[in-house]
Amino acid sequence: QLDGIRLTISEGFSPKSILARGERTELSTDNAAQDSVFAFSNAFKTQLAYPMTPKTSVSFAYTNSITYFPTRAGSVTTNESLSDMIHSYNPRLTYQVSPKISVFGDYKREIRDFFKGGDFSSRSHTIQTGFETPSFFKTKLKASGGYFIRDFQLLGLPSAIGCVYTVGIAKSFTPKITASLF
Repeated sequence: QLDGIRLTISEGFSPKSILARGERTELSTDNAAQDSVFAFSNAFKTQLAYPMTPKTSVSFAYTNSITYFPTRAGSVTTNESLSDMIHSYNPRLTYQVSPKISVFGDYKREIRDFFKGGDFSSRSHTIQTGFETPSFFKTKLKASGGYFIRDFQLLGLPSAIGCVYTVGIAKSFTPKITASLF
């Protein structure tokens, strides 16, 4: 932290198993008894925050994440069509309305590129606004809503357009332990 400017950098690499269900049904294996496939995951995030005034702050976050499948997944003969890299850019403006309520507005640009042979590379935009407030007994409430559009790079696929919303609650039990539900 330098003159109010705060820079946060995080990096996480992990080998993991991904369930071949839910939103990643394309990972289903030929063997019905096998419910997961192995993948490597890497996430890099950097955020720069600056308090413009005692009540107003701005921030900018950049995230790069990679999910790589080193082996054949499902009936697909190559992993490259399922492995992907995501770049996201997220500027945010926050205003402290009162000591207990802050409001924010942000814009997120996401570029998702699948490795060679992937058909669903996309570009998306999300604009949202929301609020966050501490509430009773060290509990925070947070809500946001906005508009989302995703354009697929494959010709002929329609854009995904719609509203997005988040509602969450977080409870602090100790200075280092907090539970949250979103």
